Amino acid sequence: MSQSAPSTLPLELEHKIFEQAAYTDPLCVPRLMLVAWRVKIWVEPFLYRILMLVGSESDPRERGYPFIDDRNLTRASSIPPHALKNSVRNLWLEWLPHDATEPFISAASKAENVGVAIPFAPTNALLHAIGSLSPKRLHTHFDDLLALDDLLALPVLSRLTHLEIFRFGTTLEIHVEIWRVVAQIRTLSHLAFHEDDSDFLNLCPELLGTSTALRVLGYKTSSPGFSVEDVPVLHELHEDWRFVQMSHEYGGRDWCTGALTGIDFWSRAEDFIAKRRSGEIDRLRYIIEEDQ
Repeated sequence: MSQSAPSTLPLELEHKIFEQAAYTDPLCVPRLMLVAWRVKIWVEPFLYRILMLVGSESDPRERGYPFIDDRNLTRASSIPPHALKNSVRNLWLEWLPHDATEPFISAASKAENVGVAIPFAPTNALLHAIGSLSPKRLHTHFDDLLALDDLLALPVLSRLTHLEIFRFGTTLEIHVEIWRVVAQIRTLSHLAFHEDDSDFLNLCPELLGTSTALRVLGYKTSSPGFSVEDVPVLHELHEDWRFVQMSHEYGGRDWCTGALTGIDFWSRAEDFIAKRRSGEIDRLRYIIEEDQ
């Protein structure tokens, strides 16, 4: 790294150029940090805008940008907490041991986009660490959230606009509890479920009728999809432009793409709904094809 690379631009302008480059393309931050010490100071915070805590089983080639796993945990632990607090806006939790995860969650207190894909029951301490966050977007297992006491009073739901729920129990009791909680999140405008049980669709009209702030209700399924002929309730749902059905994909990959580019299933659903409302596509069409 150059100790003092000369510049022909005013320092303030140079600063803005490098910050804009780092913001526009976070993947280039490690290279930009090698330009000069002053540039490293300017752009390093952008390295932590997306903080992923994953297991060593994850293939880094699928990620394409810095992440923390079992192999680099010791080095990552040296990152000053204030650097994370001032930088992290997107936080993804997957596979890392709970005792290693909790400090990073606490440090990422300003994260606005949080994904939790831990495939086993989190500890109470980890759950409450997640509950102390106040993101605008949350991607999680709903049954984990239900394990939190006084869920509706916790910061984690206080300003949610986007909620994606996946791999939760399919009992009627869980469905009713989902409706009870979701209906009370007044800021919620986007809601999506991962579910392969068509019986759950019977809950959707009530969600749309009760949660008047909803602009998108996404039903994500790994099955080929349900048709109006197969599921009677779709006769009602497919007339509501807010309801869309789409294929399930690995949530982490879509979350990563959205965190990096702003283009994810939420943005695709919004574009699809806008076309329905404008008449560009049939208003009664509710299934988003994979190429849309």
